[in-house]
Amino acid sequence: MKIIDISRRLDSRLATYPVNPPYLREVIRDVPEFPSSLSRISLGTHTGTHVDAPRHVIKNGKGVESTPLEALIAPAVVIDCRAVADTVTAADLRRACIPVGHVVLLKTKNSAADPTVFDERFVACDESAAAMLAALPVPAVGIDGPSIKKFRARDRTHHLFLERGIPIVEGLDLSRAPAGAYTFICLPLALDGSDGAPARAVLYGGS
Repeated sequence: MKIIDISRRLDSRLATYPVNPPYLREVIRDVPEFPSSLSRISLGTHTGTHVDAPRHVIKNGKGVESTPLEALIAPAVVIDCRAVADTVTAADLRRACIPVGHVVLLKTKNSAADPTVFDERFVACDESAAAMLAALPVPAVGIDGPSIKKFRARDRTHHLFLERGIPIVEGLDLSRAPAGAYTFICLPLALDGSDGAPARAVLYGGS
């Protein structure tokens, strides 16, 4: 079975969204001076590969611990959007075959970008693409940029998904995942009441 890790590796060089705290790891104790090693980590809830919960944009929305795992362990389709220069639209998605009940993962030119640099021009989804996917509906949606909405754009994109309880996975690395069908597994940390959480995401199978 071929497994493709589509998570971003967390280290101090990884660029983060401007309002999101960076990843830091501090060694508290280390072998051989101590019998075991121990570290303290600090990071934002939207650092690297992460899942957005309704609480991210809705005041009394559900936290990430309430995200149904059935939505994140499911058949998925990777859609090749690398030709999109700026924003994925509904017109771009109509050219793709989206099987019913599949998580949609958008592979853009973000996956080939330098992960240590935050580029304000990253490719995201516009409202038309979000409305189309939310209406299908999809179990979850993922993208390889730091956010599913365009930087500094008015945010209806998150709302269109999260108000319907559709989790969003951001910060994926789809560079090694050709377009096609897979099984998707993404497990966010069960942080009680949190607006989001870091996650490990993989694909296996493929067509």
